Amino acid sequence: MADRGEGWGVAIGGRLFEMDGYIRVAPEQRGAVDQKTGTRHAVGTLTFEQQLGDRTLLTFRGSTFGESRNNGTPLTWNSSEAHAVHVKLEYLPLEASVVRLDLYAESTDFRSTFSSVNTDRSNEQLVLDQYSVPATAVGFGFVHEHRVTMETFWSVGLDGRTIRGETRETVFFQDADRKAGGSQNLLGMHIQGQAGSSERWVFNSAFRIDYWQSRDGFLQQPNVERQIFPSRERWVASARGGVRATLGERTFVRAAVYQAYRVPTLNELYRPFQVGADQTLANPELGPERLLGYEAGLDWILEEGAEIRVTIFRNAVWDSIMNVTIGSTAAGGQVRQRQSVERAQTQGVEVDAAWLLGANLRLRGAYAYTDAVVARSEVPELVNKRLAQVAKHSGNIGLRYTMSAIDLQWEGNLRWTGAQFEDDLNTRRLHGYLQVDGLLMYSPSDNWQLRAGITNLLDRRFPDGITGQGLITLGAPRTLYIGLMISY
Repeated sequence: MADRGEGWGVAIGGRLFEMDGYIRVAPEQRGAVDQKTGTRHAVGTLTFEQQLGDRTLLTFRGSTFGESRNNGTPLTWNSSEAHAVHVKLEYLPLEASVVRLDLYAESTDFRSTFSSVNTDRSNEQLVLDQYSVPATAVGFGFVHEHRVTMETFWSVGLDGRTIRGETRETVFFQDADRKAGGSQNLLGMHIQGQAGSSERWVFNSAFRIDYWQSRDGFLQQPNVERQIFPSRERWVASARGGVRATLGERTFVRAAVYQAYRVPTLNELYRPFQVGADQTLANPELGPERLLGYEAGLDWILEEGAEIRVTIFRNAVWDSIMNVTIGSTAAGGQVRQRQSVERAQTQGVEVDAAWLLGANLRLRGAYAYTDAVVARSEVPELVNKRLAQVAKHSGNIGLRYTMSAIDLQWEGNLRWTGAQFEDDLNTRRLHGYLQVDGLLMYSPSDNWQLRAGITNLLDRRFPDGITGQGLITLGAPRTLYIGLMISY
């Protein structure tokens, strides 16, 4: 729902969703404790805009989210909630310039339970209750951008963020609580620009420097003295450069070299978790990941409505954060810890294409070959192993048909994902699968839209996970859904 007056506007949005779900455990492994993984969630948003003079716009946005989910057995479930406030001020000092200031605050909480299930899955026992995982974040962003021409512009910016999070849980076999948490401070500055030296060449570059601080980390284990982790801080610089050249009226080439970094999250540093009998431990010694990448591409516009894009790439990530197997549990699962692997390497090719087959019919397709492996590690067993949950081959083909006269649109999509491994040692293989989806959208007016869709039309069975005990969990079966969107 939206309304607008002279110099101001307001919009209210909401969404409700509920699904019975399905039994995720493979039929031949199911027992009496297995049940459907139902879910429900609600989302609400409020947006307000106010024009402050001819060149200034103030925007306020608030949002709230809540979800509850059954995790497949009577004793396992989770719930989460998130609330956010965002204020943005945009000022246009000149016709080709804009200054933006963003301020935001976020608050989240999460709860989840875990159980131990016996061999024939006839009984379960509650082993862990993460009764609260609260987190808060506040931050800001400032950007000044100036455009000289359509191809030439520059911008400078400053941003910062502070995050605080904890996990609070009850370990039932020890009849005691466990707590862990910490905080992070991030501050960054950047400058970037783009320039076209002629109609044939466009150059772009960017430079960024960031400060990262991790502090107040702690772990309180049952019947063990509280651990306090030392504060850590680091400055990290990154840069990017690229070029795009026009070879003809319909042919373009492009190339880029870039650096990036990612700091470990509070979850990776301090929060352990468990899935079935598999346990994953945190690691307060983790440092930032650093990436160096190269790519080159060729774009063809074959005719009106037809285009093909080809990109080859190669990336190397130093100190890549992975879940590394370090042992096994008494229940037969695996114990893994988040560790920094010396270097992971990814290279491959991506192809995207689209064709307009008529006034109302559009065909599109994509294919990706991704060779992602551990190139160097202090753990010899990991070297040359493929990265977990990264398929070497994937692709999709989509068809969209639009009947403008009656505002009816139909979409069909065929998606294929190749085989991949669930774990770091490449012992749990997930085979590839093919999925067919469809969507029908009807808009009888500007304010109403009716949607009806189906996923996994062929009702193919495919695994999306394998635990250390060999328990196979399945992706969603054929699913029908209907939705109604109303806006005013």
